[in-house]
Amino acid sequence: MDKFVNIWYNHGYLVAKLMRLCTLEVKSALIKKKIKQTIKNMCLMRYTDKFIYSSIRMFVHKKVMSNIKPKYNESYSNLRLLERAENRVSDLVRLLGTNIPTSVLDIGCAEGSIISAIAKQYNISSKQVFGVDVLDYDIGSGYTFLKTFANEPLPFRNNSISLITSFMCLHHVDNQELMISECYRILEPGGLIVIREHDVNNEGIRDLIDIMHGLYSLVWSNPPENPNFVYDVLPKYHSLKNWTHLFEKNNFQLVTHWELHNISNAFYSVYQKPLDSNRTII
Repeated sequence: MDKFVNIWYNHGYLVAKLMRLCTLEVKSALIKKKIKQTIKNMCLMRYTDKFIYSSIRMFVHKKVMSNIKPKYNESYSNLRLLERAENRVSDLVRLLGTNIPTSVLDIGCAEGSIISAIAKQYNISSKQVFGVDVLDYDIGSGYTFLKTFANEPLPFRNNSISLITSFMCLHHVDNQELMISECYRILEPGGLIVIREHDVNNEGIRDLIDIMHGLYSLVWSNPPENPNFVYDVLPKYHSLKNWTHLFEKNNFQLVTHWELHNISNAFYSVYQKPLDSNRTII
């Protein structure tokens, strides 16, 4: 069953969140109402996800573009990226407390706004600041960008990094156990990894998070980021409990969780490589 229809008929408690997701980028209350009614009608008629995304996109870009927040205006987009980076760093400071990193790696760093902000916050030498991503990006200053490839080791020495961050990236990683094992390998004893992920603990939440990704990929972006999103994107979500199981399976110790209780069921977790680590690196 397609995701919109599955939520509508089988997970009614999520319908309000679904409607909110579909209108997050709209300013006009009247337009929000029209989009919600359109989605309701299409779900009742059991239209496919592809058709619903296409219909919302057509409605948005051909009829009400002036009512859409200018997210993809370059200057506004840059402002949004800086605000997001500031928010992530503020959260990180709360999570780390008195722990002060001397080197940092951001996995899934994208354009680098977050890793740059972390380096600035903790006054880390640019020689000890790294970002990796599977995509090429026009990078900022103050850190080293390295392109990585799926299912390959991270290009860092054993025990060489004091802090790893990964914000909404790991669910896009195919071989998650390899990635977590690699994080363990390159962290110094006592080093920390901070992740931000979705707590996907049932089918309805999974479909809702997929729809959120689909809206940004197919509806709000112009041109669409990935026209084949409905068929190509296969994230590997987990519940908060299962994420912790994956990390503990690789010898990490849980430090803390922070559930955000927001529309995307996001949470932070902090895990530590034990100080007395003597695990053999294979």
